Amino acid sequence: MLALTACVTSNPPKYNWGNYSSALVAMDADPTTAGDYEATLAKIVNAPKGKVPPGIYAEYGYVLQQQGNTADAIAMYAREKSAWPESAFLMDKMIATLQSPQQSKPAS
Repeated sequence: MLALTACVTSNPPKYNWGNYSSALVAMDADPTTAGDYEATLAKIVNAPKGKVPPGIYAEYGYVLQQQGNTADAIAMYAREKSAWPESAFLMDKMIATLQSPQQSKPAS
């Protein structure tokens, strides 16, 4: 029995997901909890320990973008790009979209 328990190791989780899943489910069920969802994303992004999972910086950036907080959204997209280089194409597009002036079409 002792030999079997010696083989079991407890590896810490690779990423700090925090309370992400339950906050997302709660927000989907009740949109009034969007503030709690944003707070959960902020807590994950600003946690002193654990690696931020792929997509979380971008998701938090999108939440900030929806609130009109362009500067912080761009910063989160840049952090996603830095942490996950494979996201560079999409993050560059998101940043460029936020940095480009809004083009209004003339009324027909």
